[in-house]
Amino acid sequence: MKKKSIFFMIAVITLLAAGCENKEADAVGAKVAETMEISANEGSSLENETEVESITKEEMKTVIVEGNNGVIRIGTMGTPYSELLTQAKIQMAKKGWDLQIEIYSDHEKINQDVLDGKLDAHLFAHQTYIDSYNDVNGTELTASAKICFEKYGLYSVLNDDLTRMADGVLIGIPEDDTRKAKALLFLQEAGYITLKENVGLTAIMEDITENPPNIEFVTYTQETAQDVLKTCDYCVMGADQAILAGLEPHKEVLKEETSSSKSAEALAALLVTTVEKTETEGIRLLEKALKSDETKKYIEDTYKGALGLFP
Repeated sequence: MKKKSIFFMIAVITLLAAGCENKEADAVGAKVAETMEISANEGSSLENETEVESITKEEMKTVIVEGNNGVIRIGTMGTPYSELLTQAKIQMAKKGWDLQIEIYSDHEKINQDVLDGKLDAHLFAHQTYIDSYNDVNGTELTASAKICFEKYGLYSVLNDDLTRMADGVLIGIPEDDTRKAKALLFLQEAGYITLKENVGLTAIMEDITENPPNIEFVTYTQETAQDVLKTCDYCVMGADQAILAGLEPHKEVLKEETSSSKSAEALAALLVTTVEKTETEGIRLLEKALKSDETKKYIEDTYKGALGLFP
């Protein structure tokens, strides 16, 4: 089945008031269809949400629960999370658990359904979003596990390696505030700059305290990414942005973040539930299924290195 989408995951991600914070990814279309799928957490990054739901439901029809150990209800905001959850559903069905997956388009609704017990958990949001939501609403949504992340990396059409990372290098980074912050965290993790302590996804240019390569930054939007690639020594991009710029993340990335990177953790898609459910058997089994070798292989085969899974 041919799926046309892009990532968030992310979005996830997602990317997004709640996952990866990138509405631009929703406009992808057929250009990315042959490569991979990355989520935009504001909603589905397939051609439309109806297609996401029909694909998920069709795949679920073939899953037979082999027993009656319980039901777990989980919400999500679209691909890639619905697909990862479908992989988990297949695995959990063999152990007698019925994983029921619901696709949402409303952040408020999905959060409230977890709080009200209509859902046991949801998968799409990052920690900064959850913290903000809890602060504003006086709630206690809790992350029980980090699941996946869209990989950021250094790309270049002018250089084949990173040897140009010297005095006066020109680097493009996203204009979007959240993506820009993640790009700065990534560059710090790579050892090129130093930021003020504990800035996280609030990082801005003024937070750079050390810049040994004397990096000059140029910001880009999705519309200007290809032009910036042609003029900058390197660009920091998420996998979805790289694809839209005509690159192949799994082949052309010069340096990419890993699951141990702080930048990856900053926009990690979380399995979110309530405090009293974090250690329940169903939630723990769901986490295990999402991080299993079967799911890992699915991610590797489908996303070709653009989506990372936390151990």
